[in-house]
Amino acid sequence: MEILAKNVSPKSPKLKNEIIPDVNVPYHGMQMIDAKKNAFGMDHQEDSSIYLRFDGRAAIHDACRSACVLCVKALLLRDASTSVSLNLTMFPAWWDPAFHPWMYNYLSHSSQRNSQKYKSIWNVRPIHIAATHNCSECLEALVEDLSPKEIDATMILGHTTSFFRKKFTFDFDESDKHRFERVDESTATCYFRALDLAVMLDCKICAEILIKAGANTSQIVLDVSTSTRSLQGLQMLPDAKIERCLALDLARPSQFSIATMFAWI
Repeated sequence: MEILAKNVSPKSPKLKNEIIPDVNVPYHGMQMIDAKKNAFGMDHQEDSSIYLRFDGRAAIHDACRSACVLCVKALLLRDASTSVSLNLTMFPAWWDPAFHPWMYNYLSHSSQRNSQKYKSIWNVRPIHIAATHNCSECLEALVEDLSPKEIDATMILGHTTSFFRKKFTFDFDESDKHRFERVDESTATCYFRALDLAVMLDCKICAEILIKAGANTSQIVLDVSTSTRSLQGLQMLPDAKIERCLALDLARPSQFSIATMFAWI
């Protein structure tokens, strides 16, 4: 990360006449998480690990996750977007991300149930990652140019339901009757702002920075089990209404839970 900071610094004489790549270009991929058993309740012995598929991941996300303040500042100097969103989806490693066993079943027997739910987290911005990893200096750099509305932007926890349906076309021909298209529908369960994350993960300095920058203090969202007694950030918010996200339990991160994904952010 320090190499990244040196390479994108506008003060670097080596880059004076060189073309600088767009630091906002997102990339996509998957990361495997080892697991001991298949918590999806499915009988499959080949591989019980899980994959996190990420979309829209940018350099500034990784810089915040690594708590590399120099990297964050250097990327911001190169006009890195503070609103770029990362989306995560979790599924068993033995499922192909494009073609699933249940898809084949549906294509063969259309009367069968033809949908599958995935745990998902989306709209994860750099400010959320910085708060999650208690990087107060990263937050200071990020909030400089953010409006209160942007500071209160929410990342969303929930699930994505995928299913296949026959593809509709206006120019029907004989080959079209065997064509299907994949449809993804997202359902939100909980919403977390950077201030919620800072308070829940007990980063008082992070909470102070966000409050000073204009974050709304009327309500704080916590996971289902975190005790409010030990949270220093709540001491600054005596009148805040406490809401609980029943879908997130940081004390019990089961294999295919939102908490497992949350640990990656």
